[in-house]
Amino acid sequence: MHPEVRKMVRRIHKRSRGMCEAQIRCGGNPVDGDPHHLSYNDAFVGWQRLIVDDDQLVDCCRPCHLEFERRKREGDAPEEMAA
Repeated sequence: MHPEVRKMVRRIHKRSRGMCEAQIRCGGNPVDGDPHHLSYNDAFVGWQRLIVDDDQLVDCCRPCHLEFERRKREGDAPEEMAA
């Protein structure tokens, strides 16, 4: 993982205090992975990931991350979630 991506992930984990911010499938589970991109607007393409502003990222547990992805696939996601 590129150092800038690592710093971004640490900032988001610190903001969430390690708990799921999405809470769409849980009651605040501990996070277990990288933050979910709400949008790729104004993204910097590089390394292996897209870096976006912190407000475009949400720290989430695996069940909530999977729900974000399901909604995106099925077209149920609000526009800002559909990235």
